Amino acid sequence: MGMYFLLSTSLYVTMKEGGFFNEKLLSVVVFSSFLYGLVIEILQLLVPGRFFSIFDLIMNGVGCLLFLALVKLYHMVSR
Repeated sequence: MGMYFLLSTSLYVTMKEGGFFNEKLLSVVVFSSFLYGLVIEILQLLVPGRFFSIFDLIMNGVGCLLFLALVKLYHMVSR
């Protein structure tokens, strides 16, 4: 969960500093981070001794949604 929160935060900061900030940016960041987690879980099926975990996938999504909630809260408070 924490790694995907950090991944989302890193993507957001990088894109925002590049001048790409808008409401769609948040959706792109969350979707990209979650998609990355899904791909990693699927690729684990190819590694001996590793397995796909729906719990890991859910926790990755929770990290992404936590990022989204905190950014939205920050923007509401800073207005």
